[in-house]
Amino acid sequence: MKCAICNREINSLKGLSCHIYRMHKNIIKEEYYRKYMMKGEEDKCKMCGNRLLFYGITKGYYKKFCKKCNRPKTKEDHVKIYGNLNRFYSEKNKRSFSCSKLGLDVKYGKEKSKAIRKSMGLNKKQLIEKHGISEFKRISNLRGKSTRREYYLEQANCNYDLADYLLKRRQSTFSLNKCIMKYGEEKGRKIWNERQDRWQKTLNSKSEEEKERINKSKFPGYKKPYYMSKAEKELAKILKCSSQLYIKKGGWYDLYYGNKIIEYNGDYFHCNPSKYDRNYYNEKLKMFAYQKWNQDELKIKVAINNGYKVLVIWENEHKRDKNGVIKRCMEFLYG
Repeated sequence: MKCAICNREINSLKGLSCHIYRMHKNIIKEEYYRKYMMKGEEDKCKMCGNRLLFYGITKGYYKKFCKKCNRPKTKEDHVKIYGNLNRFYSEKNKRSFSCSKLGLDVKYGKEKSKAIRKSMGLNKKQLIEKHGISEFKRISNLRGKSTRREYYLEQANCNYDLADYLLKRRQSTFSLNKCIMKYGEEKGRKIWNERQDRWQKTLNSKSEEEKERINKSKFPGYKKPYYMSKAEKELAKILKCSSQLYIKKGGWYDLYYGNKIIEYNGDYFHCNPSKYDRNYYNEKLKMFAYQKWNQDELKIKVAINNGYKVLVIWENEHKRDKNGVIKRCMEFLYG
């Protein structure tokens, strides 16, 4: 690539932009682009013909429509501009849509599109039961680099169940199952655990403010826990492990180190089974004991499904035999 004014060799468009700014101050970038680089009438809106905004040497006039027009107004304009019906137009809403609910209604009719969208988020077994093994095998053999849902909808003949399965598989780039399939049970688990430890060490090295910022960006429903008991603080200090781990759908966990979690359950707030009957109603929690047990059980399952090991310590155990509990925790975390 050469500069059209001084014939100097330039490596990239970004380099050309810097070169014009430094060496040719008597000409503005838009003027240079229009004189030497513009192809046809790309500076005009395809609907009204008004001049478009200039976005620099690298992008030029990359938008096809001005702010007033924004999108094509009729179905004929779509065909004229895009060459096909990859987008759909709604006369009612005066706007265009991609392959979404309205797009399916336009293409297949309301009755068929309802059946297509009826159920979503099915697992492998449910997909086979619903759509048959042959269709599932055909879909499973498809491979794509795209992370757009519309791409997989097209591949799966607008079947939302199979499209979601393909997209989820594409987005999962590193998991325990993939490690086991690639390296075998023993080696796969070892690689997975090493990777989790490295990730955890990196996270632990960050400041509390940085951790909070990461959690806020990753989890929309994130709220920092407001209470940590004296016993939990004491255990965290003795065990030299971190506190307050957040896992999506599981919530907050008390203590953790690497891929191991310790849950410190208070007798009253977790309704210790050795003290309370299953039908005991906790006034503070506004629930029965068996409901709290089910909640805690689900929380532990979520952690296990995310590759963690969990040890539960009860308040009365800790009070009765502190040294024994600390020894058990040390063996669990570092043994």
